[in-house]
Formats: sequence, structure tokens, C-alpha cells
Amino acid sequence: MELVITLIKSFGLMMGISGGCLVFFALAMIVWVRRNAKSKVFAFFVEPNRELTTELITVDAKGTPEKIRSKDGGDYLIHPSKMFWHSWPPGFPTWVKEPIPAAVYVRNQTEPLDPTNTKSLITAHSLRYMTDEEMLKQTWKDAREQLNEDKPFSQTKISLYVTVALVAVVGAVAYMSYMSMGIMEEIQILLEGANKTS
Repeated sequence: MELVITLIKSFGLMMGISGGCLVFFALAMIVWVRRNAKSKVFAFFVEPNRELTTELITVDAKGTPEKIRSKDGGDYLIHPSKMFWHSWPPGFPTWVKEPIPAAVYVRNQTEPLDPTNTKSLITAHSLRYMTDEEMLKQTWKDAREQLNEDKPFSQTKISLYVTVALVAVVGAVAYMSYMSMGIMEEIQILLEGANKTS
């Protein structure tokens, strides 16, 4: 029984020491991240070989706070309107990460890229619709129907033309019948008058 109690005590002591070490290292990590993130900019660089690299660069508040100097010795401008927040350091748990200002640069170009004011001919959603086969078929069908309606001899307009032509023909026949009846009455009156005189 004493052996079991001793084992429980030693296990509890090991767990206490391990838990204390974990808490100490977690607090030390949080302090280290906050200390290293202060007055820093997390810069993303698009390299000439299209590789994306990152650097944590200190902002010199006393000297030139409007620019930063990268590891290669180049100076890059800071624009507050082109900055965004990023959780640093990458790969750490979220409860340790610290939000710091970040910017995206193309290597050897001083101006940062603006992530919100990019001009593109198409959007991501319109590209999805343009590459969706069913959507393309429907768009093509709608466009073809619209073009057919705009043609002077489309199927929908042919029936309209036939109806108008029939109405015109019926009107012409009615007019000609009316005129014929008038002429026939005049001829009849002339014939009756000629019969009376003879």
C-alpha cells in the first residue's frame, strides 16, 4: 500500500512539475511574441522567381517611420491604406499569435501592393460562372433567343407579319368588294335608265 501511495505522489509531483514548466514556457512564449512584434511590420515579398518570402522588419520610429529596410538592404515605403493585419508568428497556436501590420511587396519595387484596390477585368465569381458549362449553355441560349427576336424574320415575328398581312388582305378584299358593289349599282341604274328610254 505504501508503494502505491509513493507512486501516486511521485506521479503527482511529475505532473505538477510538467504542468508548471508548460505554463512557464507558454507565458514566456507569449511575452517573447509580444516583445518581438512591437514596432514591426510583417512583409511579404514576391521574389523575381515568383517565390513568396516573408520578413519581420523593424519600423524606425525615430529615423524614417515612412519606410522600412529589408534584409537585402532595399528600402520600402509604408502606406497605411495598403496595410492589413496579420497574425504573427505563422505556425504558432492562435492564442500565442499577435496581430501586427503587414504589407505585400514585389521585390525591388518600393510601393506595396494594395490588397483591396486591385483592378481586374473579371471577378472570381464571374470566372466560375464563365467556366460553368450549364451556365454557358443557358447564356448562349438566351443570347441566341435575343438575337432571333432582334432579327426581322424571327419565328415570333413571322406570325406577327402573317397576321398583319391577313388583316391587310381582308381589308383590301372588303374595300374592293365595297367598290365593286358601288360600280355594280351604278351600272344597274344606267341599265334600268336605258331600258326605260327605249
